[in-house]
Amino acid sequence: MQNVKQLKIDDLPAEAQQELIDFFEFLSAKYKKQASSSGKNKKTFMQLVAKHAFELPEGYTFSRDEIYERQAASYCTPKTCMVTTSSKASSRS
Repeated sequence: MQNVKQLKIDDLPAEAQQELIDFFEFLSAKYKKQASSSGKNKKTFMQLVAKHAFELPEGYTFSRDEIYERQAASYCTPKTCMVTTSSKASSRS
């Protein structure tokens, strides 16, 4: 279903009529591009999800503590971890 609206532009000077037509064409092109690109973005997103999706093993449980332990271990070297550990140990004493 198409929405049709008529504008009476005959009262405008020729230059203003042309400016109005140009502006309308500009807006039509702008919003047509936005509508088509949003569909393309959704398709690309869904392709990425499908590419990187995986199934978890049966009985898998999620533990936030384990995640944080793995992150901490991957971000520190033995020397910096020792400093961190020793500073925690000394603050507990």
